[in-house]
Amino acid sequence: MSNRMPAKRRRGRILLATGVAVPAAAATLVLAAPALLHEAATHRPGEPTAASPAAATSSALVPSRLRIPAIGVDSRVESVGVTSAGTMGVPADVHNVGWYALGVHPGQAGDAVIDGHLAWATGPAVFAKLGQLKPGDVVEVGFSDGSTRRFRVERAASYPWNDRPPQLFSTGGAPRLSLVTCSGTWDGKAYSQRVVVDAALAG
Repeated sequence: MSNRMPAKRRRGRILLATGVAVPAAAATLVLAAPALLHEAATHRPGEPTAASPAAATSSALVPSRLRIPAIGVDSRVESVGVTSAGTMGVPADVHNVGWYALGVHPGQAGDAVIDGHLAWATGPAVFAKLGQLKPGDVVEVGFSDGSTRRFRVERAASYPWNDRPPQLFSTGGAPRLSLVTCSGTWDGKAYSQRVVVDAALAG
């Protein structure tokens, strides 16, 4: 990134990776209209969410690992829900990624969404290189039973903070995976864009 967050703003804070706005009610979260990409904000590790993902993860295998060899990512997956601000939760550890556990499981019909932080006070975070992915790159999601689902990147695109790709959070159609983080320029409060990587289930 050419624009770095001022040191006094960076200290002790992480950048909200996505700012993905979602309806507040967990029960209708992915059944409502697709969510908008909302403005970025700061978020402290471990901040409680308004909707817990526990119920959504109890009946299916839980993703536990995300591997993206092309950009050197091999990270633990945290299950996240909705924050008190109505946005998609983010991982408490900047080295981990967050799977939206109130939505689609990776490999099932629809769009599974995983976010990750761009930067931390000490330097780059897990998705610092997300925008470098190219069509054909492999994304692997490991599950709690040891199984793996493989996806192939179809596109990586930047969107204004208040825009979104049409498939984000969709609950039907072919199995897909969306990886999201911040991008663009930092204005002292928020980043101007989001990087969204769209990947399709391979085989």
